This record gives sequence, C-alpha cells and structure tokens, in this order.
Amino acid sequence: MKKVVILLSLFVSANAQSLSFDGEDDYVSINQNNAVSGVSGVSLGFWVKDEWESDKEMFIDFGGASGVDTPYRYVVVKEDDKLKAWVEGTSFGSTSTLVTYSYDQSSLQNNWIYATAVFTTSSSTLYLNGNSVGTASFSYSGDYAIFDSNGDYHIGKNTGASGFEVSGNLGEVAIWDTALTADEVSTLYGSGSVVDASANSGSYVSSSNLKGYWKMNEGTGTTLSDATSNGNDGTINGLLGVRMHHRLR
Repeated sequence: MKKVVILLSLFVSANAQSLSFDGEDDYVSINQNNAVSGVSGVSLGFWVKDEWESDKEMFIDFGGASGVDTPYRYVVVKEDDKLKAWVEGTSFGSTSTLVTYSYDQSSLQNNWIYATAVFTTSSSTLYLNGNSVGTASFSYSGDYAIFDSNGDYHIGKNTGASGFEVSGNLGEVAIWDTALTADEVSTLYGSGSVVDASANSGSYVSSSNLKGYWKMNEGTGTTLSDATSNGNDGTINGLLGVRMHHRLR
C-alpha cells in the first residue's frame, strides 16, 4: 500500500496550493456536471512545477477516450523538449490545431510556470508566464463544447494511453468557455503571484466564463472541488491524500 504523505505548506500569495503527482499512477478525473456548447473559444490555464525533461507528460487531457473518437478533445502536453497544445475530434475532421514551443529546460526546471492555451476558431496560442510563445493558424467553421460527457476529463495523465503520467506539481487548473485575450493572460500570471480567476481584476474580465476551477487546496481526502458553481468536482486517483507544496517564488 502506498504510504500516505500530507504536506501542508501554503504558497506565498493568496494561500494557493498545489497537488503533487508521482509520475506513476496519480491523476485527477473530473466529473462533467455542467455541459457548455456553441461557444467560439476555449482557454486552459494552470501552474506547473516540473523537471521539464524530454519525457512525455500530459498536463491536461479534457475530452479524450480510449479507442473512441470524441467530438472535442483539449490537450496540453510536453514531449521531446516541446510544449504542445491542440484541440481535436470528430468536429474538426483533418484540421490541425497543433501549436508547439521548443523550450530550454534550464529556464523552466523546478520553477513555477503559469501555462495557458487559448483556442479560437482560427488559432491556437500558447503562453508561458503571461507571454505568447507560439501561435498556430487554421480555419474552423464550427464551434466548441466542453463537459459534453463524450470523453473523459483528466488532469495529470492521458485519458487513453499509459506513459504520459505527470511527475511534478500542478495547481490552479482552470477552463474558460471563451478565448482569453493576451492582456487577460498576463493579468492572470500576475508577475508570479497567484491571481484568483474567480474574480475580475485589472484587464481580466472573464470570470463569468470560468466553467471549471480546481485550486487544489483541500488538504485531505480524494475530492478535488470545483471552485465555480458548476459542480465539476474531481476525484484524486492514486494519491491517498492531497500533498501540498510551497510555491517557490
């Protein structure tokens, strides 16, 4: 049986906390309680502290399923010294939405990084610490949906394959049913301080579009609460308790 380790250490700002993943069997599965459809953009954001090796780690996999083609799948993954993000599914056909960023390990390793992926009907953009690091253009005439229960929503691993388990810390995971602007992403980064995504602040005006927000601050238990009113709570798998770590900023 895995030994239970619970470390209660608050981040410097906003009492923000993180969940530690062991790279083996730790992940969070999200309950899809409140479907959203017909929107023109989707954004994902999270804080991550990782070794940033050249291995494969899937930070976010929302909407995938093993052996099944689903309408919408949103992915943020690192592999082969690249950070990648894309949305795919039967709604997109052969349209490629992939955006990549070749990173320098030494600049990211063991530092807290705020990563954001923004999808519109014509582009995918990756941001690190509030700065755009890559954009891919495409043409898509449809719309987006999230929490449609056609696939699984996982934090920390691939929904359909092994070998993508995260070994590191994740915190403040969020999804919006809109395309955040560059100014909003910069505000959410907050120069390294945690900004509460559930409240508008400065250039950030999309708190009403926040459809899932997992602060990872429970401290104990296996439920990861959705800080929005949508009830998309998560279940912690592998971990027998929430392990908290101080944000080193």
